[in-house]
Amino acid sequence: MDNFTNLNETIETQNPMTDPVVEMNETVEEIKEPVAEIKEPVVTEKDKLKEMRKYYANPLWKLLICLVTIDVIQVILIVSFIIVLAIVQVLILKQPFNFVPYQGHFTYIALAISDLIGMVVFILLTLKNDKTKIHEYKRLSFGKWLWMLLCSYGVLGIGMIIGSITTKIVYLPFNVLEILINGQIANATLPFKGLFAAGGNSIGELMTMNRSWSFVFLGVLVVGILAPIVEEIIFRKLLIDNMSKYGIVASVTISAFLFGLFHGNLAQFFYAWALGIVFGFVYVYTGKIIYTILLHMSVNLVSSGIIVVVYNMVNVENTSKIADVFRLFTDGSISMEAYTHKVWSIMSADIFGSMIAPLLYLIIICAYYGFMFIGFIFLIVFIIKHVKNRNQLVKGVKKSGLAAFTNWAGILVMVFCGSMFVLTFLANAIGSLTALLS
Repeated sequence: MDNFTNLNETIETQNPMTDPVVEMNETVEEIKEPVAEIKEPVVTEKDKLKEMRKYYANPLWKLLICLVTIDVIQVILIVSFIIVLAIVQVLILKQPFNFVPYQGHFTYIALAISDLIGMVVFILLTLKNDKTKIHEYKRLSFGKWLWMLLCSYGVLGIGMIIGSITTKIVYLPFNVLEILINGQIANATLPFKGLFAAGGNSIGELMTMNRSWSFVFLGVLVVGILAPIVEEIIFRKLLIDNMSKYGIVASVTISAFLFGLFHGNLAQFFYAWALGIVFGFVYVYTGKIIYTILLHMSVNLVSSGIIVVVYNMVNVENTSKIADVFRLFTDGSISMEAYTHKVWSIMSADIFGSMIAPLLYLIIICAYYGFMFIGFIFLIVFIIKHVKNRNQLVKGVKKSGLAAFTNWAGILVMVFCGSMFVLTFLANAIGSLTALLS
């Protein structure tokens, strides 16, 4: 019995499965200590900015390809139209070459075709991109949609005033030059005349220069219907979906800024940027591009559709004659009876074009700017009610904007769009100088 007890004690003290386990546990503890000391690499602000630049560069490279495609196709189409027209007029019809009557039509056709092709190119380029789902989308009621439409008119009015003032400043040297040459500002072709002047908006100028109905309806189709579809798909749907990783506000603001640059002139830049922000927030709220397309159409169809159509009904020659007669009456050159007789004789030849259409045009213009004023009030209410943490939002937008436009893609997009601003300025400057010196 004693021997058995001693044997057990010997086995227990010499058991090879006991001591190694203890030693193994001690070894594991020793191994764990240095593992606990290993820390994750520190991500600096510089590293974050580098990652953000890489993220934003992807959609911006594709946007650059889209914009270059649009402009190149426009140029090719317009040059082709000119060559074909020259062949038909000079070689076949034996007439002098005259491009002016067809300038607006060709411009709209080229714009429509190039925009559609550019949109398809951008869609194909972004098909494989990872899209960021922002949040659970919500339905936009008709009442809220009307609210956002009024806000759109509010920012449109503000943007038009800022764009007009900026344009006046840029074209100030021509203003001074005309005063030196003529002693007064009388040339109506200069782009700095009027608070809401076109100021380099070539489409707007075309729509007021060409009064043919075929051109007016082509403009309504392209500017009022087609352009909103194409631009909303490119600048809201595709850009925001591909730039929302670092914040909704940043993606909306950047895409809106690019939308403003896309227009290529100072007069349109500011209100396009502001409208882009309103449309962008509607899109990220609902997740449906149809709402912003309808908003965009509503704005364009009034400014480039209804107003232009009614203006086209006005008998400009007769209204100009009535204005001359009114000046004679106010100067005391003619009596009230003579004034009434002359005005009625002018209007009787075309009552609708001389009286009804001008009155309708005046009502629409007053309503248009009235909507802008009311929309501005609605916009202020909306900002106070819904926009919180403004300082934090501005900080996030600055950081994302820095990342988006300090990579090569962002820089080249700004250079490319900036060149359109320069070309627009040069075209207006040459036209203004020619008008002044003629």
